[in-house]
Amino acid sequence: MQSFHVRSAPLVLVSALCALGCGGSKEPAHDASHEGEEHGEHAEGEKHEGHEEGHKGGEHHPKMEGAIKSFHDVLAPVYHADKGPGRVEKACAATASMKEEAGKVAAEPKGDAAAWKTDSDTLKKTVDDLEAACKGDKAGVEPALEKLHDAFHALMEKAKG
Repeated sequence: MQSFHVRSAPLVLVSALCALGCGGSKEPAHDASHEGEEHGEHAEGEKHEGHEEGHKGGEHHPKMEGAIKSFHDVLAPVYHADKGPGRVEKACAATASMKEEAGKVAAEPKGDAAAWKTDSDTLKKTVDDLEAACKGDKAGVEPALEKLHDAFHALMEKAKG
């Protein structure tokens, strides 16, 4: 039994480490750029692919509240879904909610009111563009979703102060 223990120790250690770090949790991998952000809005198995692009260099989300958080709660499950037909379908299904939430964001300015209006108008326009892409052949949905995500992040920066 002793030879089994000595030879299998590295295998047991590697297996344990893999279980802890590589799949011991059903939650998405933690991204330090999302410190302070609630992650309850992400459905099980959804990924953060592509979301880190705007968060390099230690940039963090501000603590979201009010209309900006409500908009995020609609956008996040769509944006963080795997790219493909399912994500396109989710995006198109969420446009009505996004329009409603974008209106609430516009009505709840943070910081410079003129700058907030400009960026919230952009957010509303990108939601309209997404809706238009959904009515076409849907080839423009992914690029429209990226522009919408960027517009949302511009507002988050304003909300940060």
